[in-house]
Amino acid sequence: MFEESWFVRNITSIKTTVRIVFGVFWAIDGVLKFEPGLVQAFPGMISDAAQGQPSWLAGWFSFWESVVSSNSAFFVYG
Repeated sequence: MFEESWFVRNITSIKTTVRIVFGVFWAIDGVLKFEPGLVQAFPGMISDAAQGQPSWLAGWFSFWESVVSSNSAFFVYG
């Protein structure tokens, strides 16, 4: 009669795998956020990322550079 597809038969294992992968990425993100000196280096990371970008993105990067430099801890830990 009706045969289930591979996706339907394995949906629970797929969901579990996606949860585990997301958890690993989340754990790595958490570890990197608490590296010493990240709060002080974060505005510099944004200004370094702005180098070499198209000119139409200059306003966007300067906006974020000014916003993050005022309170970088909020953006790093948030």
